[in-house]
Amino acid sequence: QFENHASVDLLPAQVDHKRLPGGRRQGDIVFSNIDIGSVTIGDRGIVMGPCTVDNENRIVCCFAMQDNVSLLPEQVHFELPGGYSIGNIVISKVDLEDNSGSVATGDRGTVVGESTVDREKQISCMFENRVSMSIYPDQVELELPGGYRKGDWVSCNTAVTDGQRNLCEGSIGKVIGASRKNRLKRILCTFGVTEFDMFPDNIDIEASLSSSSSSSESGYGSSLQDHIATVPFQVPGVHCIGSIVISKVDLEVNGGSVAVGERGTVVGESTADHEKWILCLFENHTSVSLHPDQVELELPGGYRIMDYVLCKIDYACEQGFVACGARGRVIGRSHIHNTKLLRCSFPRLPDLEIQPQFLELELPGGYRVGDVVIIRGDSVCALGSVASGNRGTVVGRSEVDRTKFFRCNFPGLQELEITPDDVELELPCGYMSGDAVSEKGDLTTECESLRDGDRGAVMGRSSIASETLVRFSSPDSSHLDKLPAISEVELPGGYQVGDSVIINGQFVCESGSVAMGDRGVVLGSDCHNQNRFLCRFPNFAVLSVLPDQVELELPGGYRIGDVVMFINGDVFHRDGRVAMGDRGVVIGSDDYHRDRVICRFPNFLRLSILPDEVELELPGGYHINDVVFCAI
Repeated sequence: QFENHASVDLLPAQVDHKRLPGGRRQGDIVFSNIDIGSVTIGDRGIVMGPCTVDNENRIVCCFAMQDNVSLLPEQVHFELPGGYSIGNIVISKVDLEDNSGSVATGDRGTVVGESTVDREKQISCMFENRVSMSIYPDQVELELPGGYRKGDWVSCNTAVTDGQRNLCEGSIGKVIGASRKNRLKRILCTFGVTEFDMFPDNIDIEASLSSSSSSSESGYGSSLQDHIATVPFQVPGVHCIGSIVISKVDLEVNGGSVAVGERGTVVGESTADHEKWILCLFENHTSVSLHPDQVELELPGGYRIMDYVLCKIDYACEQGFVACGARGRVIGRSHIHNTKLLRCSFPRLPDLEIQPQFLELELPGGYRVGDVVIIRGDSVCALGSVASGNRGTVVGRSEVDRTKFFRCNFPGLQELEITPDDVELELPCGYMSGDAVSEKGDLTTECESLRDGDRGAVMGRSSIASETLVRFSSPDSSHLDKLPAISEVELPGGYQVGDSVIINGQFVCESGSVAMGDRGVVLGSDCHNQNRFLCRFPNFAVLSVLPDQVELELPGGYRIGDVVMFINGDVFHRDGRVAMGDRGVVIGSDDYHRDRVICRFPNFLRLSILPDEVELELPGGYHINDVVFCAI
């Protein structure tokens, strides 16, 4: 019996069930407007029937993660044609025009409800230009949370687990639509053959892969994405889809070439032999099937497995301790779900997970980025030349063979590939390994003590910041970390940087000339010959000399062997005495007071005096300022 009082016999299929509260019907597809239990806003469900407790006001719905939920009609809304719901953001795929206005391809709009024209097949959308239009579902596409769209290629930027399945960082996947649960916050993606509900923050758009599908240069064509979607996460070797790798070989293929050191991305198994080979896409858009041994994994921070590193901090945990400056090796990617961690092995902590910024790369020969080096011989290449003795700076690992070479910048020649044997490290304050030094002032530590004037040798770089490791002569030949400012270089023959010298011979070459008696200044050690040191003379920029080729000029212009007369009164001391007018001989400089000279007198073997306390006696017994008469 109907409302017009007509009574009719009907088959069950010829009528719907009684309208439920809010005009809903059994079997209607609805979306939740609220969070309740395990159901969140946007979850998709089906109307099961009236509520048994309050059938006049409530309905029962079944959602994916929960059997039955009792809801008020206003707590859900209908699913519109094409699976859309009110509030969805859509992008127009066509150009349309009607009496209300026009919509262009790419315009964004919002689904506002059922169409008034054909509610079974169309939806009503309001676009940003305030045009309201009835439109077919296939004329628009859904904009998902984070601005993603169906068909976008993405990479996972963090490790994800749902309790039963794990997704490794770097995996490549494809957006296939809105999440079946929590549609407003998550996206449904397929990685390999498995679907994951992803938050937008957990994925990044892979523009290079999306563009490669339409680019003939890539060598893949449209099959690239289809291929990735059908391969598992793990591929031969230790690599995952999306891993960044570095080529270890030079290869020529139909699609182009790959050189040693070029970076690429693992995109799946090889179609030639999926059990042994991997497929990689390189930055030059060349796709190559490679054996895992032909590439190496690039880890966070640009590090690679088996790289030597130095720890820049003190690190302590329950398993052990790593001191600042400790040397270790990179052994792989972190097991923790964090893309910023590396696994390193140190002597006292064999498996440490640490952030790359707390490590420093050690290059062949123990060199580090930023080190100042001095080249040992002339180097000539296609890009230019560097003369022996020039200073340069270490700028990074080699692009040719990182186990033997590293790159340096020199004046006029950048990115020069050199070996550790080609250069010598310049330590803080210009020190070089092997430099003889003398202690300036007294120093006492828990284990050792040094006195002013003690001699030692520079051993190399200290593990403590910018200090220099120095071995000082002591009974047990101990090592002490010393600041360069409190040590003084001692060169062959006992000379020191800054000493004034007088040349004993004559030297002539293309660089200049030095005449006997010319005065010069000691610059430092000769990195090519430990028995020589470098001096600068007025007409010769830098000259390498042996100790016996120069003579030390002492304070006051005195030289060793000069005969002097004491003119500063009488001196009495427990070690001897010197009277006014006594004659003596200059025997050297005072190691403790560089402004004094040491003289030997008949009754005083070693007397330290200022230059103005004595007077030079010239040949024939003359003195400066003597009044003389010409005898010829």
